[in-house]
Order: sequence, then C-alpha cells, then structure tokens
Amino acid sequence: MESKFTPLLLTNYVPSNDEIKEIHNLIIDPINQITQVNAEIARLHGIIDQLSLKRTELHIYVSGHEALITPMRRLPQELLQEIFVHCLPTHHNPVMSCREAPLLLGRVCSQWRTVSRSTPRLWSSIHITVVVDVPPWTGHEWQTPIEDEDGSHYIEEVQAWLNRSGGLPLSISLFYPPPSHPTEFEKRLVLILMEFSHRWKNISLFASSTSISLLSSLSHETVPHLESLVLHTFMNHSPTSGIQSFDIFLAPRLQKVSASHMKMIPDKLGWSQLTSLALEGRGRGNEELTPVSALDILRNSPNLVYCTLEFGWGTAPPSNHESDTIVTMPVLESLVIDEGGTYLNSFFEHLRLPSIINLEFASANRPSVSSIETPIRPSICVLLARLDSLREFTLSANNILGTTLRECLKYTPYITRLSILHPPSFDWHGGWPPVNNVFDVFDDVVIDVLTPPTGTVNRQLLCPHLKIIECNPCNVSDAALLAFIEQRTINALVHNVQHLEKVDIKFRRPQRLDIRSNLPPSILVKTQITLDYHRPYILHRNPSPRAGLEDRHSLEMPTTTSKFFHHPRRGNSMRRAFGPF
Repeated sequence: MESKFTPLLLTNYVPSNDEIKEIHNLIIDPINQITQVNAEIARLHGIIDQLSLKRTELHIYVSGHEALITPMRRLPQELLQEIFVHCLPTHHNPVMSCREAPLLLGRVCSQWRTVSRSTPRLWSSIHITVVVDVPPWTGHEWQTPIEDEDGSHYIEEVQAWLNRSGGLPLSISLFYPPPSHPTEFEKRLVLILMEFSHRWKNISLFASSTSISLLSSLSHETVPHLESLVLHTFMNHSPTSGIQSFDIFLAPRLQKVSASHMKMIPDKLGWSQLTSLALEGRGRGNEELTPVSALDILRNSPNLVYCTLEFGWGTAPPSNHESDTIVTMPVLESLVIDEGGTYLNSFFEHLRLPSIINLEFASANRPSVSSIETPIRPSICVLLARLDSLREFTLSANNILGTTLRECLKYTPYITRLSILHPPSFDWHGGWPPVNNVFDVFDDVVIDVLTPPTGTVNRQLLCPHLKIIECNPCNVSDAALLAFIEQRTINALVHNVQHLEKVDIKFRRPQRLDIRSNLPPSILVKTQITLDYHRPYILHRNPSPRAGLEDRHSLEMPTTTSKFFHHPRRGNSMRRAFGPF
C-alpha cells in the first residue's frame, strides 16, 4: 500500500493542516480492515483453543489407560523390592536425604512409598550427621540447621528409619562435627542408637568423648551380631578423661576394629579373630602407640588383612627391640603406617610381611642439616628391603629426601601403582612452599630413573611394571614428564615395560609445555592423563566498580570496629582480606 506520503515516512517532515486532514481520510479504510482481521484472528483462536482442549482431554484419556498397562505395574513386589535395594549406595551407608534412596523412592508415588517402607533391607543401614549450627568464623562447612530447636523431629526420623528395618542386622555411621561441643541432642541420639545394640553389625561413631563414653554401659552380650566397630573422638575439642575401655570390643563376632584411643580397647580383646585393625596412637590425653606395643599387638593378630598404625610423637633414636622374636603376618595385604616422630627401624626389622600388596607410609621425622649431607637411612627403606610382593606404594614425601625416594624405588621393582603425596600439614603458610624446597623430592632426577633409557644410555630402569603414577605436588619439568610418558606408552613394547594406564600430576608452577598436544591421540585414549598446573592471578574480566569500598556512607579509615578486626577469633581474616603477609 502506497500513497503520496510514502516517500515522507520515517522522516522528520512536518505535514500542513490540509495534509493532516488528507492523512486522516487515507487511514480510515485500513483501520476498518484491521478491525475485521482482528475479529477473524479471534475466531480462529477460539477454534484452536477448542481443539487444544479436546487434544488435552484425549491425551489424559490415552495416557491414563496406557499407564494401566505399563510393565512397571506388573512387576511382582519382590522384584520391585530387589530393584529398590540395588538403588542403595555401595560404598557408604545411605544418607538421610530426600534426593537419594531410600527416601527418594517413597516420593515417586503412593505404591512405591508403601513398597519401600515395607522393605526392611532398605532401612538396615543409615548414615547420620548430627546437625549443628557451626559459627562461620571456624571455616568448617558442616553448617546444617535443624528445624526444631531441640532436634526432636530429627531424632524421631532416625528412630522411624531404624524401626522399618525389622529384625535385620544394622549398619550405622554417626558423624558429629568437631568444632562443636557435646550437646544433649547428640547424647539423646546416641542413646536411641544404643536401643538397637542387639542388632548392631557395623557401627562407626565419630563423636565427642562424652557421647562415646555412654557405650560403656553396653556389654559384649548386648552386641551378639557386631562385626565392625569404629570409635573416634575429635582431639581438638573432646576431653579424653571420660574415655575408658569398652566391653563391646569383646563381641564374639568382632572382626574389624578402629579406635582413636588405645585405652578404649580392653586387654582381653580377641586379637586373633581380627581381620582389620586401625589404631591411632597420638593426641591430647591419649596413650601413644609405641613400637613395642605395636609388635605385641601384631604378634597376637595373625589373621589381619588390613592394618593401620599411627605412632606417637616420641623422638627416641633407633634401637633394637627387647625381644629378638620375628613377627610374621601371613595374610596381611594392606599396611598403612604413620611413623609420627618415632623411628621404626627396629620395629620393621622384626616384621615379616610375605603377602603385602599395598603400603602407605608417612613420617614426621624431618632430617636435620647434618643428615641432609650424610643421610641416616630412614625406616621406610628398612621396611621396603623386606617386601617382595608389594604392588601399590603410597609415600607422604614431606620429610623424605630425593636420595631416599630413589632408594625406595630400588626396593619396589614390582609395583604397579606409585603415589607421592604431600599431606595437608605440609602447607605451612596457607600456600605451597617454595619450589626449590629441599624436600620437594619428585623432580627430574627421580623421573629420569623411571624413564626407559634411549640410545646408548646404559642405566638401571626402576619400576618397569608401573601402570599408575600420582604425584601432588610435582617438581618435574614438562619436557622430562613428556619423555617419561612417551617411553612408557608409545615405546612400552620396545623397552619391555608395562603400558601406563593413568598419570595424575599436580604442579606448583605454570605450564611451560603442552604435553597432551605432543602425544598421539591413540595414547590419550588408552592412558588417562590429568595435569593440574598452578594458575597465575589474572584480572577479572568484569570487575565491579565498587570493589574495595566499605559498606557505609562515610569514607573514614577502618578502625578496630571494622569487619576485618571485629571478631577476636577470626584469626586469619586479615590475611583473607589482604593476602599473605
């Protein structure tokens, strides 16, 4: 549609009075046509709405009848229950969350809720987190508010859960956040769990010593089905004066024991029936685990398959054990040793482990300046020299020299997994120590003895069966690591070594060479390679123009009432605000 005014449209032209009258006459018919078109659209919309309504009614009719013939409705209840049981987690007890089984299963429909609640196996295990209000300045993440002030509703839910388990043996784990102090709520919860002690099978309690001491009223006759018992108190806040030996450790079927206090365990414990043992021997108010007592325990526990020993902070030099008896652990497969500050040279000399597969070792014996020049042989080397069947080796290397690590690798020719880790305690100043730290042991010298030699180089290759290597952090150069991966993957057959399956390396420096782009795609498919580099600080792409301003009207300087100084227990709040000093 055009008019004589068409060229003037979308311009700044100002029409005269006569032209205004003419424009009004021109748009009378189009306005009437718009009205007619709108009426037709409304009529058609009405037809569409009616058809849509009819379609919805037909869908409801069809889907309702289709639901009656779905295979799920015809499943026998026994099969549905078996499916529900397979929805439970396999590596931990089910949690009390509506987003996970078994509670989630009861939120699908009324039938599933009925079936799930009538299936005792779904409720025979539970993980309980004591919900507390943790002050934000503690830095802990265990902040789960309870709906009612005294926690009665939460306790009722726990009791209802366990009541649905029928008469089945129970697996229960309780976790009580360490920043908090004992509460009546926690004690009531432990007392509720004790009402089901006659059905306990696997019990794990991480709680205050006040609450754990309540178990002293139980005898071994009250726990006839108990097979696994874990009792741990948090040293940072729990007084240990109330800790004593518990008679339930004498349960007739007990096979797995883990305790944070040596004095929890009675002298008459049936050590010979244990297959798994974990003992912590340090902490405020605790009796330290010594090499002498550890040898006595192992001598009386010949059937151990898994063992974890944490020794105390004693600094006695290596000495021969008062007895020359050799302790042999014929079926022990996994050993975790935290040497603490105790030299275990003599302890390892009296130990024989013919079936050991996995070894994890940590030590707090930090070499002195003189020992760096002339290293004293660490106890880990004494132990490794006596192991012939080791396949997996984990070493906390914060107190290990490079020469010691290389000596360790000489004694582990058959290992398939090597993990070199720095424990969290090594993070002294809120960040990694300098790269040139004398104890930063996994460097090019170490990776070189693990890399098959090329050309005319003639040297001994260590750990030819290695499949998995993990290091955190690592001080190896990208070029040396690339050569290691290439010779252990592309040229694995040439050098008669095992093909690498996994490489997991964390660096404390930026990336200098793109290792992945220098490897063939086929290697990246066969070998899982994870490389994590230190990320330098970069400017925010969209910084706030108000960043750094105080949340107040005045521009006065911060005083001791400022938010950075207000709370006397915030400790490192200044460092979080302004960076490390």
